Amino acid sequence: MEHAKVDWEYPKPRRGFTGFVDRLVGPGATAAELWLQFGFAALTAAAMFLYAWYTLAWSSWQLFVATYLMFDICGGIVTNATNAAKRWWHRVERRHVKNHLRFILLHFYMPGLIALAFPEAGLTFFLVTYLTLMAAALIIIYTPLYLRRPVAFILYVGTLI
Repeated sequence: MEHAKVDWEYPKPRRGFTGFVDRLVGPGATAAELWLQFGFAALTAAAMFLYAWYTLAWSSWQLFVATYLMFDICGGIVTNATNAAKRWWHRVERRHVKNHLRFILLHFYMPGLIALAFPEAGLTFFLVTYLTLMAAALIIIYTPLYLRRPVAFILYVGTLI
């Protein structure tokens, strides 16, 4: 079962646009991983767009923000579950806490875009959402490695509930 073997060595990222994709999803991502990541992202974004277009009275800006975020979040969730992303984003030189925190800090734009596009959500939505994201990230970062995945799932389910 060759596909069941995990190789923790990653190839060097390529140049140009393919290099950008390599740095985003992890160099050496298989065709199946890429199809899952971008396919799921595209399907969920299309579903969001169609649902909002036909059932909600949103502006073009709101429609764009919701569709873009659906693509980004759903694609990111699948990407983070792949071996290529695990090898790349958790390689030795990136394992420091500051790298993980920087990654989470940079995601302020997600609740920020929602707060801008949907003024009724506003600053309260931004602060509650972003601070919850930061708190969850800190909890996971300081959880022992062998418990991080189940703790992350607990926190995720808690936010859904």
